[in-house]
Amino acid sequence: MSTIKSMLLLGALILFQTLQGQDQPFEIQGSLSGAFHGKIYLFFDNHYRQKDSIGAAIIDGKFHFSGRVVLPVLCRIHMDQRSYIQDFYIDGKVTHIICSNKVEIREKEGAVPDTLNKLEILTVDGSATESAKRGFEQWVAQLRQSGGGDEEKSRRHADSLRAFVAQHPGNKASAYLLGEASDLRWGHAKTILQMIDTSLSGTYEYKTAAKLIDHLYKEDRIAGGVPFHDLVLYDTSGRPVDSRQFRGNYVLVEFWASWCGPCMESIPSLRSLYEKNKGNHFVILGVSWDYNKNNWKKAIIKTGMPWSQVIDHDEHNGRLAEYYALDHIPTNILLDPSGKILGNELSMEEIQKLLPRADGNAGVSR
Repeated sequence: MSTIKSMLLLGALILFQTLQGQDQPFEIQGSLSGAFHGKIYLFFDNHYRQKDSIGAAIIDGKFHFSGRVVLPVLCRIHMDQRSYIQDFYIDGKVTHIICSNKVEIREKEGAVPDTLNKLEILTVDGSATESAKRGFEQWVAQLRQSGGGDEEKSRRHADSLRAFVAQHPGNKASAYLLGEASDLRWGHAKTILQMIDTSLSGTYEYKTAAKLIDHLYKEDRIAGGVPFHDLVLYDTSGRPVDSRQFRGNYVLVEFWASWCGPCMESIPSLRSLYEKNKGNHFVILGVSWDYNKNNWKKAIIKTGMPWSQVIDHDEHNGRLAEYYALDHIPTNILLDPSGKILGNELSMEEIQKLLPRADGNAGVSR
């Protein structure tokens, strides 16, 4: 991008930041190519359930939206039925967008076929905020396709985003781009968030970025070599079980519930792993997400699980699930004899490779 274009873009962004907070008229003039059915819909930020979502007919491949809104604002559009949702910023009176759509029919045996509208925005004109966002997104896409390791790409992404935010601290696109940067390390993302102007703290974009940073923080907690978050939970008799009591053993912390079909299906494989390794400093600690204690106890008896069991009954809001940002089961965390994390989301084969062999030698490192 030339110096003159960069200066013009920066000047336009400053102007639009000055207008923030004012309710202003807008128009979106759009065209759509490809196959499509029905209407196209517009909503702002993440308010897809609000009654004021706007619908527009598509006539001869053209559609039009108008109204008043606080600018700049993140617009999201989608088609009838199941559809990709595409987003773009508007920050001026008139914005032109060119879109394409492809209808995909997914056959389902014994049921009505699913229709998916694969909507895509090709170009956006008339929005300096969107131009800045798209330019950075294109750079990130190229970075991800380039050579080099993930850590190096993450560092380069953080450096470039830090520079972008330093130039546009009060622009919503800065918070938006941070909210999309799931490959960043927690420390880098937190530093960038602190650079964003506090005037954006109540926006959808800022809140999304803050949620990502919280998730990245929890991801760092579950990284290999990090000490496990020890705590006391209770067994089927109501007795306290302290995770520290298993020190000196390899511990597979297995998250499950009686209502979880895949969890119940995985029990035979877990039992096989347990029987093969139980005499070799290996234990399993089952952590249930059951909200019904009777169902939990019945499942343990019915399946004959011989390992220690405790309950963290608030499902994904339970103490361990919340700490480690776990949102599904079955899942697991494997600990070494000192209580440090060896890995998580491991298959039975991966676990076996990390355990010591019967001859006392260490398994294959992961």
